[in-house]
Amino acid sequence: MATRSTIAIEYQDGSVDQVYCHFDGYLEGVGKTLLEHYTNPMKVVSLMNLGDISILGKELGQKHSFTEKAENQCTFYRRDRGDSGCYARKFGSLDDYEAHRQYEEFDYLMTKDGVWNVFYDEWEDLEYVMEEKQ
Repeated sequence: MATRSTIAIEYQDGSVDQVYCHFDGYLEGVGKTLLEHYTNPMKVVSLMNLGDISILGKELGQKHSFTEKAENQCTFYRRDRGDSGCYARKFGSLDDYEAHRQYEEFDYLMTKDGVWNVFYDEWEDLEYVMEEKQ
């Protein structure tokens, strides 16, 4: 069973990109992977450029079979299965993102300051939330 999530990044100009991630969206899954392996904003931009995700891996990886899990690599709908569309959704501002974003069970946002947040009733620092949950 999937635990769906979204992953987004706020750019220095205030615009935001968001992608969907199908599996392991919970804090100990996608949340932990983001904190440990996606701290560089340029890597997050590369993630956005590859579009919607089936499985978030430690590395972006290379094109591989969609039906066979690639060790530590992301599996993307467009790159690995050949789906059309599946691009990052683009928002002109953080307010635009807040008003029109895709909501899932877990939503993650890297701020323009490079800090990961998770949304519950409001945006909270992901690292703090992870520490509180342990």
